[in-house]
Amino acid sequence: MKSGINTLPFLAFFALGAVVSGGIITKTRYTQPYELLGALIMTAGMALIHILHVDSTKAMYIGAEVLFGFGVGICNQIPMTAVQGFSKLEDVASATGIMVSKYFIPPPPPFRNTTI
Repeated sequence: MKSGINTLPFLAFFALGAVVSGGIITKTRYTQPYELLGALIMTAGMALIHILHVDSTKAMYIGAEVLFGFGVGICNQIPMTAVQGFSKLEDVASATGIMVSKYFIPPPPPFRNTTI
């Protein structure tokens, strides 16, 4: 129960980051600056998570989760927002279907040199 409550700051700021980035990208139609910004925020949050110890304060845990969640939220929906926002109206459904289907296609096996 406590572990679920401790992840709430991450989840809340993940959702907030996705909503904020979606709104800004829809207005400005730029994606790359926000991908970079989200990656930098996410990296800062992960660096803080990396330096946490067992005896770290709750504020340190929450601060790291907030930064990491907001950064992931900004970056996570940018590809889908770009595909839907930059497609023609009649192509939005098929473009979205292609983007969603990429989650179900497994990656190819690693290349192996079979020659000896």
